[in-house]
Amino acid sequence: MRLFLVVLLEGKLSVEAAQLILDNLAKSGNACPLDKSKQRWLIYWHTLDEWAEIIYNWAQDNGFVGSVCTLFELTQGDNTVDQ
Repeated sequence: MRLFLVVLLEGKLSVEAAQLILDNLAKSGNACPLDKSKQRWLIYWHTLDEWAEIIYNWAQDNGFVGSVCTLFELTQGDNTVDQ
């Protein structure tokens, strides 16, 4: 991602090419525009479906299915250290 931004900011990638890349990322579920003009984007390391599966599998493996977990527990809890 950083390389993409550097290339875009240095003018080595046209705005049209960047838009095409972002549109393709959106089609694959790896990006989502944050505004209607598509000037700001959220880019996902995993698709939302992949994240759902990762989190569900973690909950299942650790006995948390049906429980409520805080964001802290999911990101910094004892059960997520090696994830």
